[in-house]
Amino acid sequence: MPKSQNGWPANDISLTKSWTIPGTTRKLRLASGDAGFLLTHFLAWFDKNIEDIEGGIFDDWGYAERPVRGGTDLSNHASGTAADANAVDHPLAARNTFTAAQAAKIRQKLKEYDGAIRWGGDYSGRKDEMHFEINASKARVAAVARKIRGGSTKPPSSAPERDVTIVTWSLKFGAGLIQPGGHMRTADATWLDIRAFMAWARRLNFITAEHEAAWVNKTSHPQWINWTGANALVLQAVKAVQRKNKLAADGVFGPRTGALMARYGYHVVVNG
Repeated sequence: MPKSQNGWPANDISLTKSWTIPGTTRKLRLASGDAGFLLTHFLAWFDKNIEDIEGGIFDDWGYAERPVRGGTDLSNHASGTAADANAVDHPLAARNTFTAAQAAKIRQKLKEYDGAIRWGGDYSGRKDEMHFEINASKARVAAVARKIRGGSTKPPSSAPERDVTIVTWSLKFGAGLIQPGGHMRTADATWLDIRAFMAWARRLNFITAEHEAAWVNKTSHPQWINWTGANALVLQAVKAVQRKNKLAADGVFGPRTGALMARYGYHVVVNG
């Protein structure tokens, strides 16, 4: 299995979960277990003490199958062990996007994690101030998580092991049934929702591995996305799920399709 820069298994969405950041409604797909716990624990503090992460734009990112920007090594996002917060306000390579006081508070907070979380603002080369990543072995992360859980802060909740979350708006967008303004990038929450759906459909043999791989290929590079082809593949996948479960294969992700998917451990969030 491929590994991300920090040595954690990468490019396998089954090793991740949909985590809710405590105190918010924001969900990020991050590594299961202690790594996801530590990142969401930190982000809950960030939301309360540094910046609100629930603005109108979905620019808080987790799992993404990709290399480091401008390189060939797999990003820690590819193992779900990295999270970006308020990415639009803190773009890659920009410096001093936080105030000096905010940066000092971030560094002080990170000391509580005993080096298990690293901030991209402290990179020696190109800065990445939106970025926070796991920077330790699984054993070290487990030890830090035990320490944190032993405190008074309630651990973040995550979806059950078999649970996969899909926001209905995301699937409608992915299938080309709605056409909002703007565009979707491979680290956006919407992309991750659709990615999780395609992986789920493939695992249950509703679509083939080739079908899933074709969608990933068409959406892997934001500047080269073939939206017509990508939308068609998602629409075909929805119809395949419906057809194989004796529903009308109309491609519309409605209540009956959602109820069907729930039987397979799929958590459906009605949103648009």
